[in-house]
Amino acid sequence: MLGLDLDISNTELARRFGVTEGTIRYHRKKGKGVDGRSTRYSGVSVFNRQIEIWIQQNDQREPSKRHTVRSLYSGLRKFHNFALSYDALRRYLKKHYPEVIAKQYRMRMETPPGKLMQVDWKESVRVQVGAPENWVTINVLIIQLAFSRMPAMVLRVKKDTQSFLSAHHEAVSMLGGIAEFVRPDCMATAVKLWKGRKSQMNQDYMEYLESLGTQAFPARPGMPQDKGKVERRIQDLFRDIDFNTTIFRSLREAQEFFNELLAERVARWSCPATGTSILEAYEYEKQFLQDVSDAPRIHLDSASTTVSTESLVYFRGNWYQVPEGHEGKSVRVINTGTEIEVYCEGTVIQTHEYYPGVKNMIRLSREAITLSTRPMSDLTRQWGLEVAERQMDHYQKIVGGTR
Repeated sequence: MLGLDLDISNTELARRFGVTEGTIRYHRKKGKGVDGRSTRYSGVSVFNRQIEIWIQQNDQREPSKRHTVRSLYSGLRKFHNFALSYDALRRYLKKHYPEVIAKQYRMRMETPPGKLMQVDWKESVRVQVGAPENWVTINVLIIQLAFSRMPAMVLRVKKDTQSFLSAHHEAVSMLGGIAEFVRPDCMATAVKLWKGRKSQMNQDYMEYLESLGTQAFPARPGMPQDKGKVERRIQDLFRDIDFNTTIFRSLREAQEFFNELLAERVARWSCPATGTSILEAYEYEKQFLQDVSDAPRIHLDSASTTVSTESLVYFRGNWYQVPEGHEGKSVRVINTGTEIEVYCEGTVIQTHEYYPGVKNMIRLSREAITLSTRPMSDLTRQWGLEVAERQMDHYQKIVGGTR
């Protein structure tokens, strides 16, 4: 990427290129560039002598009686005026004394039913949509109940705030409710500044959680063990899918594929908290979740418009055909993330599959053509139905893997 070798911060480069800081760090590392975080001075180094003494003394103890890093942190604060955070100390140890982190003893904990759900993205998944070699990059939001380990997965093309909120709400609805606490990864769409339960949250996300009567308890940055249950399930799910031989007709079909995959897995995956299957544990946990059925639906995108005299609706660069009889009426068009839905007077009158990146197309409707009473020959109607049925197939074969 142009500019990665310049003396420009990751944040500024991410802003200029319109990508995430993680993307910049990846390409800098790939290009053997230096990430400024790796050479940044750490205030913990002032206490290096005290840390070395503690490590030496701790190594002399029996393994079962060794102190944890938390005790080192408490001692530094109490006796040496250590004013930095616990996470700063852990980062310093991980970089300079990685064996200390590896030696730590931890206690396994479980959360009560209905108390916690974990949120994380599986980013940049490349799938074939419509035709072989027509690769589309999608992101998969995974929300999992911490007690039963029951997951829900929702596909999105982008990871912006609106995509995150709409996918989040769809996943919560799939699970049949929301837990008392939600533990998102430290993504920008959820967390502005991490401070444990006092973290500064993204305003839109905070208002969304408050509307559902729940609270945020974000995972610590750089600590995958805080959301280990989600991380592990993500790897389990995607490891067994051969995306080179799997072709989805649409994003909706891809979403249905993941739904079916989860339904098959949770029936045989075990829940450590109960010893039963995840599905059985989930059926028990559902009673502890807060109901969200009355919460307003969050859409990926929407707009109000008017049906043309040709029974077409314009929305975000494309025209969508609807059944006749609605000409001149005001309608609401909604992008759910996998479908384009057209509402008139509160009722869905037409749905079209959503294809990211498609522009300037008139999307025909098989239902609208079949039910039309307007004068046309049988041959004309037959041609129209054939195009409506195979319109996206034609498009994918034309563009192939070029988009």
